[in-house]
Amino acid sequence: MGIIGRQTFDDLLDKFCESKNPDIIDSQPRTTGCDVEACYLCQAIWYKVTGNTLNNGKPYSNNYFDWNNGKIEKTVRFHLDIMNNPKIGSCGLAASVNETGRNNWETVYHHIGNMTPIPWFDVAGNHSVNGQMLHKALDERWDLYLNVLRRNWDAWNKTEGFTFNGYMILTCQQMYYADIYESIEDTSEITLDSIAEWNGRIIENPEMDLLSFEPYDGRTIDTVADDIIKLIKIRDRVIGLKLDASRQ
Repeated sequence: MGIIGRQTFDDLLDKFCESKNPDIIDSQPRTTGCDVEACYLCQAIWYKVTGNTLNNGKPYSNNYFDWNNGKIEKTVRFHLDIMNNPKIGSCGLAASVNETGRNNWETVYHHIGNMTPIPWFDVAGNHSVNGQMLHKALDERWDLYLNVLRRNWDAWNKTEGFTFNGYMILTCQQMYYADIYESIEDTSEITLDSIAEWNGRIIENPEMDLLSFEPYDGRTIDTVADDIIKLIKIRDRVIGLKLDASRQ
């Protein structure tokens, strides 16, 4: 597995940050056979945002990367995945949403806020928990995937000091906690201080409820797309802030 050259790494990040456009266009260069979420740019972004100390900060040219922040003993392997899929052939939830909501959802489908590293945990017999296949089996619904991941974390994870809540903070998924999502009114007003405050809330209340896309309390199936779009745009903002801070 080759390593992306330093110049390519820096150029991709510079162009992305200067553009202020969170869309990861499908023509982004990547290793043959990799989907857009595993393109060189996405790997470069996540190396920076997660503070990866491996390979002198140079991402691999593949659909996964090994991660360590210098504080844990065992390396974690991450693959990259799309979180919320608006394709009606892949996601029953998307098929249930009205056409307008689904079309709006599709416009942010390839934003960086809809892409994330997911851990592949080693299990007996030299096999791993395939995060992508688990997500697919759960209707490609990110709310269901996170709930299953949380419930099984202690059984699957063998890396001491790497917790579910730590993973959520590391990968900028704070807005997938219900209380935090519901407290966000204006995405443009999110700051690094906002993110730090959310992190404190998660650490203080590790059993905080995760979001559910199921209709409840007046939420209908047709408003789910609006929630997903808002989640993606919130996360675009958070990743952008964290990325800028990591490059200063």
